[in-house]
Amino acid sequence: MRPRLTEGQQKEIGRSDAVRRLALHCIEVMEDRNLVDAAVWRLGVSKRFPGQALVFVHGYNMSFENAVRRAAQISNDLKFDGDTFLFSWPSRNGIFDYFSDREAVDITADHFKKFLASVVAKTNANKVHFIAHSMGNMVLLRALEMIAREEPTLGAKIGEVIHAAPDVDPDLFATTVGKIQSSSAKLTLYASSNDKALWFSGWLRDRPRAGYIANEQPLIIDGVDTIDVTSAGTGIFALNHDVYSESPLLIADMGRIIAGGEHPPDHRTKSFEAVQSKSGGTYWRLRQQASETSVKQ
Repeated sequence: MRPRLTEGQQKEIGRSDAVRRLALHCIEVMEDRNLVDAAVWRLGVSKRFPGQALVFVHGYNMSFENAVRRAAQISNDLKFDGDTFLFSWPSRNGIFDYFSDREAVDITADHFKKFLASVVAKTNANKVHFIAHSMGNMVLLRALEMIAREEPTLGAKIGEVIHAAPDVDPDLFATTVGKIQSSSAKLTLYASSNDKALWFSGWLRDRPRAGYIANEQPLIIDGVDTIDVTSAGTGIFALNHDVYSESPLLIADMGRIIAGGEHPPDHRTKSFEAVQSKSGGTYWRLRQQASETSVKQ
């Protein structure tokens, strides 16, 4: 499935509501074999990202149509010309369906793992990168854990993994990450203290989420680049939950990550600064001035 964007629609990409404006001109149901053939052809003609695939996993309260639009927006913004896949899990697309969506996550990871093994792996991509948002991070983490344990050949192809505002228990996040770090994956965590959706999720559970920074204490895990992106989303009445796809600075950083940009983050994006946590360890922070300059541009 490849949404086609008009030139005018592409110009709208940078706006916060652009994902709702992208039109789906063609949806085609394909057998796995035909999908793999189309993906192999795409890999063969890619120039900027030869032999590479990108998989997007959406979050809570997201319809299938908007998930497709979001995947198309991200791929377009990153100028990613390899294979772009969307894994859509059964979110009910309702703001009051939070717990129903959470239950759906629990039964979806195995399907995601099978999709990666039966479709993505058969394209013979050299590297497979992942971007997961919000609750979709739990689907991704559990699938990658199973791959690390059961599919070492596929695990060796995992490239960059970007966790955007993960709505995951921090201890569970850290434990699961520890199980997948034996693969070739490089992990980045975008977190914020201004994400109202994650604040609410933490309030429901009486425990902050992995993507939420409480009391200036972001989640720091060995082998994971944690980046405080609070200054990218400062809208008083906004949820600030989708800044990873709305901030030009973060989009540019994701592009550098997938293109093989350096780790740690301040080596590839000068708008980040290293910070020593009060509890020990290092994380990175998006400078306020850099964020304001990007908005003005």
